[in-house]
Amino acid sequence: MATKKRSISFVISRSKVINATIEGQTHVVPPEHPGYNAALDALKNDNVDEFRTALEHNEIVLNKVAEIVKCPLKIVNGTVINTVTNQPLHNYLTKKIVQFQREGQDFQPLLKFLGNVQNNPSFSVVNNLYDFLSHGNLPITNDGCFLGYKRVNEDYKDHYSQTFDHSIGATIEMPRNLVDDNNRQLCSVGFHVGTINYVNNFKNGPRVLVKVDPADVVAVDAREEKLRTCSYKVIAHYTHDLDISVYLVDETKPERQRVKAKTTHHKEKAKKTIKTIKKNLKKTKPKAKK
Repeated sequence: MATKKRSISFVISRSKVINATIEGQTHVVPPEHPGYNAALDALKNDNVDEFRTALEHNEIVLNKVAEIVKCPLKIVNGTVINTVTNQPLHNYLTKKIVQFQREGQDFQPLLKFLGNVQNNPSFSVVNNLYDFLSHGNLPITNDGCFLGYKRVNEDYKDHYSQTFDHSIGATIEMPRNLVDDNNRQLCSVGFHVGTINYVNNFKNGPRVLVKVDPADVVAVDAREEKLRTCSYKVIAHYTHDLDISVYLVDETKPERQRVKAKTTHHKEKAKKTIKTIKKNLKKTKPKAKK
């Protein structure tokens, strides 16, 4: 009895990249593609419609969420594209966004962070900031900013000039063009924000948590323990080391500020948003021809 010819011919490389051919058209699916697992299942079932849906459906979901959070990116064939420059983005952050989406995790804070960092005029900051945060275990906030540590004097003034008040709720800022943008110059003009390891080994005095907009970072080296910025907001007293999860920051009551890990309620809210998008897509999806 003759073996039935498969509708999809494919090869999976050692690096797990799928190379599939359907009706003479080649499709390349890297492991970081949001529909990778669904594409594998479709290959096992030799189902063309399922395979095409796997490549398109999850990308549509991520792109819809990107529109909602006003992030200037889209995914085309597994590649993240900057919609402003129309150039592909290949870095650790974009891989994490796709990975979070594929695994069903809340990737909206990462999208918001990417949108904020794209507003930074520095090429070096855009490409190195997320790596610095990962290296230093500094978390991203729900609005796409990030948290860091600062050591101050007993009167909550800065150590160097002793003029900037770091009381909880204070915003510290200076003109961006007055901050040294040389990331190889560790100690120079500008406001420094560090990892917990950095502040623990820096002089004495209270430790505070500060919130930084990625667009305000001026100099960063992913291998170091601190960066320079032109602005940040003091949001809380240090009570414990932050983990690498997403944090919620309620700035409405700075005198009773608490920074807490993202709750199940907010995770479920994010999942509900994505679920609604998928449901709406199913309503508009044309039925496959039999």
